[in-house]
Amino acid sequence: ALAAEPDVLLLDEPLRALDVDAAARIRALLRRLLVERSQTTILVTHEIVDAVTLADELLILDGGTVVERGTVRAVLDAPRSAFAASLAGLSLVEGRWDGKRLVTALGALTGVVHGEPAVDDAAVAVFTAASASVFLAEPHAASPRNTLRASVLQIEPHGDRARIRCDASGTDVNAEITWESVRELGI
Repeated sequence: ALAAEPDVLLLDEPLRALDVDAAARIRALLRRLLVERSQTTILVTHEIVDAVTLADELLILDGGTVVERGTVRAVLDAPRSAFAASLAGLSLVEGRWDGKRLVTALGALTGVVHGEPAVDDAAVAVFTAASASVFLAEPHAASPRNTLRASVLQIEPHGDRARIRCDASGTDVNAEITWESVRELGI
């Protein structure tokens, strides 16, 4: 497809069946070729590393509906949908701004506010798994600004740490903790 130099190139999961090393090499080759040729390319992928490496703009579909659209950085740094947040490795909690905090079905959340939401505007809290902690009971000797009651659904390896996937009353949230913490907590 690249040899024919088409006006538009469609790459549908181009790295899907490759092992990790081969995928990295082909991804680097594709990036170089796409930059050199300045060719319009539509990349279909479920792999965030492919989107970050190969795309300039993202259009994210969830159930056939466009839920996000913009530059890669804009969409991944400040997702507006739970689906886009999960692709970016973030947790997203929806609620309404009361002028001082985000009021959600899980409780009120505080933090850094981007923009100037009006009172009663729909808004979201977005956070990384690394910024979350796991406690077996309400923390009293710790200093978390926000707490959410959640049930552990799954524990997955994530490099040298464990990603804890949780359900907080129907909202997916993630924490990233050490394997020693997993053992100490008995989860």
